[in-house]
Amino acid sequence: MEAKQPPIVVPMWLTGFDRVMPEGRPFPYKYLPRFGTQISVSFGDPIPLEDLQGALSGREGEKATRISVTALVHDHVERLGRTVTGLVKKDA
Repeated sequence: MEAKQPPIVVPMWLTGFDRVMPEGRPFPYKYLPRFGTQISVSFGDPIPLEDLQGALSGREGEKATRISVTALVHDHVERLGRTVTGLVKKDA
């Protein structure tokens, strides 16, 4: 929040990691990853600088500004996740 210029924030969505080491497996398997499991890491478009600056220019105080920035990043990550999982088209 104290940076002279806002950073470039790129949303990222991870899938398949819950299948690499799922909860509840018995010993010794709970310590070993499942080989051959499909995982993916997806990157979205950077959050527009204007949106980020708008969230950073909150006048309600530092806590409210942090909440605004967190909500902005959360919305972009969630939108990317819905695009990756096929729940919404990229244009929407």
